[in-house]
Amino acid sequence: MNQRVLPSGTVLQSRYRIEHLIARGGMGAVYQATDMRLGSVVALKQIIIDHPRLHKAFEREARLLAGLRHPALPVVSDYFSDEAGRFLVMQYIAGDDLGTVLDRQPDAFTPRDSVATVLQWADQLLDALDYLHTREPPIIHRDIKPQNLKLTPRGEIVLLDFGLAKNVVADASSTSGQSVRAYTTDYAPFEQIQGTGTDARSDIYSLAATLYHLLTGRTPASSLTRAVAVLGGKPDPLEPAHLVNPRVPPTVAVVLHEAMANGIGKRFTSAAAMRAALRSSRTAVQTDANMVIPAAVAIPLNSSGMATIVNTPEVLIPQPVVASPTIAIEPAVTTTEPEPDVRHTQAAITQVPVAPVLIVGQDEQSLYHSIGAAIANAQPGSRIVVRPGIYRETVIIDRAVEIVGDGRTADIVVECTDASCLIMRADYGVVRGLTLRSMVSSLDDEDQAAVDIPQGRLILERCDIATSARVGVLIRGVMTNPIIWRCQIHDARWAGVLVAEQGRCIIEECDIYGNIHAGIGVRSHGNPTVRRCRIYAGTRDGVYIGEQSNGIIEECDIFDNARAGIEIKHNSKPLIRRCVIRDHAQGYGVYISERSEGVLEDCDISNSGKAGIGIVQGSNPYIRRCRIHNERQRGVLVAEQSRGILEHCTIIGNERVGIDIRQESNPYIRYCTIQQHGIVGIWVHDNSGGRVEYCDVTMNTRGAWHIEEGSQLSRTGNKE
Repeated sequence: MNQRVLPSGTVLQSRYRIEHLIARGGMGAVYQATDMRLGSVVALKQIIIDHPRLHKAFEREARLLAGLRHPALPVVSDYFSDEAGRFLVMQYIAGDDLGTVLDRQPDAFTPRDSVATVLQWADQLLDALDYLHTREPPIIHRDIKPQNLKLTPRGEIVLLDFGLAKNVVADASSTSGQSVRAYTTDYAPFEQIQGTGTDARSDIYSLAATLYHLLTGRTPASSLTRAVAVLGGKPDPLEPAHLVNPRVPPTVAVVLHEAMANGIGKRFTSAAAMRAALRSSRTAVQTDANMVIPAAVAIPLNSSGMATIVNTPEVLIPQPVVASPTIAIEPAVTTTEPEPDVRHTQAAITQVPVAPVLIVGQDEQSLYHSIGAAIANAQPGSRIVVRPGIYRETVIIDRAVEIVGDGRTADIVVECTDASCLIMRADYGVVRGLTLRSMVSSLDDEDQAAVDIPQGRLILERCDIATSARVGVLIRGVMTNPIIWRCQIHDARWAGVLVAEQGRCIIEECDIYGNIHAGIGVRSHGNPTVRRCRIYAGTRDGVYIGEQSNGIIEECDIFDNARAGIEIKHNSKPLIRRCVIRDHAQGYGVYISERSEGVLEDCDISNSGKAGIGIVQGSNPYIRRCRIHNERQRGVLVAEQSRGILEHCTIIGNERVGIDIRQESNPYIRYCTIQQHGIVGIWVHDNSGGRVEYCDVTMNTRGAWHIEEGSQLSRTGNKE
């Protein structure tokens, strides 16, 4: 299918205005566009391969990608098909990709400081690959290269151009005769070039080849070139990275060489395994920044062209700084989750240093009796295993460590009074399987929280966070981006989680309940992603979004909060989709006020005391494909000079009115079903107006409309 480039100014879906073409290739085109509803810049990815299998796969894969949330992956916020093609709406990231940077300056990433930075990016990207590869079904990228890596304005690495259409290209090619290459030869593994099938290990090869290019300034020998050389009886032409750039530690070179093995069975079995090996090898960079490895230290090659690891003289191998005291792992020690699956190859045993594990316990055999003492003696990358007990301390994470509970979460308690239980002061950390209990005697300190995250990426997993302070988890500042997963957060005096001061985060699969003001509060330009959470039993709101904040709330069950399931105010613009919002007996399912906007789509809203959706005080949201039913008064209230678009919604079975338009309000309603209400489908009064087009407004007790004197309603193509 030969599609023309969409000209600037083209508007798609009455919402996305094309600004200019960013890139065009064999599989599609990418445009910079403006989301006219939210006023934000987005990237539109157009899929231009025309094949029946792609038609069926598009929506399935687009939904899969829209559900992804990881700091190193761009957010997919929407997808659609129209006469111009099939499109993904994605996060726009300004600036040059790393391929462009390399074209301009081939040695841009080879200095010592840059090597350390690239290895930090590698850790983030391997975490992203582990996230993609462990999805159900797994998502394989298949085209990792410098051109598909970008840095955000905050210096975070993002992997672009993943997933969609690559899974069906091979099928489409085999049946149509098309030849579509969905990879880049310099970074593609041999099995991908051969067409014999790819899996997670194929992405590991491509990422390693990309890292090799960044660290050495040299494009790696392609897997095809290497295979031809080996079959011809010549050595593998892939030169170890530390021989090309002496600032690359040989331990890192070993990891890259194993990841780039031409035989798929000889690579790391998973991204988690490579990440663990690379993390350990990074201690070489942190230990002796002034060491230069002599070029004579080579990685020998056997007759098959693969690396043969030998015992390099210890004087030439940078050794980790061993924390003192350090405890070896005893057979009796178990943790709530197993270590990453690091294959015990000779390379892993002899060349890659392993960071120690430190044990914290309250018995006499434990050398550390507090978590803080273990952190003080830990080197970056260490794991701290915490045995059952009550630890009365404030845990300050000031280096990259992993803190893991060894036992039931309820039996491993960090308890503090008039202070935070956990404070994040490092760029990265993991806390898993702890109970964090904060008790306060005064509420004078508005910023007091059980967990305080003013910086970095803290991964908080399977923790129980209970507090009588104002906030359970406080995420604040532009330098924060934590992940909170499968935690219970409850009993805070203001909010279970508060995201503020341009903070970002991902909150997934958490139970957030019994908090006084809001389960999740978002203020002062906060921007969280909340996914598959249960937010309930709050004495005011389930989710509160105010002070010009944004965010994504999706696939959540929000119920039994006193005032509203979700309250949006102060000119905020969140995206809320695929949520169930129910049983708010005294208030609203969603309450939108003070000139707020935002998008609600594919939500099920029911059993609210005042209205399923309340739109007031000059607000103007976009509501589509929502089901609003069994409300105790009205389905939707539009009041106080508000507007809004409602389309393709089902508003049915509410006790009084389907849509109540009052106080000079003027909504646009189209393609909706508005039926089975106790009085009328749509009631217009108080000098209000609006447009209703192509709606089914039948089976209401007293008719479709009640339009009072002084109000008017434009009606086109409706069924009454």
